[in-house]
Amino acid sequence: MSFMDQLKSGFDKAKESASDLVETTKIKHDISVLEGRRTALLGEIGKQVFALRAQGRAIPEVEAQCKEIDTIENDIKLKGEQIVKINTEKSTV
Repeated sequence: MSFMDQLKSGFDKAKESASDLVETTKIKHDISVLEGRRTALLGEIGKQVFALRAQGRAIPEVEAQCKEIDTIENDIKLKGEQIVKINTEKSTV
């Protein structure tokens, strides 16, 4: 095989590898978009289930998770109050 044939063969392999890389990158992007959509839909389902609980129509299978959300929301509220207290104390000093 001549040098030119080897060079051409190398370029062909590189071209094929680049094409494969582009194709797999596109597919991985498509998968990422689909996973993002799935996550969004699961979040919406969760919000709807939580809203049903607030209306007194709780789903027993997810009650433990809903109670944990209640605890988290309360913790967030308390931390927000701590921030306000710290900022209030600094402004009066």
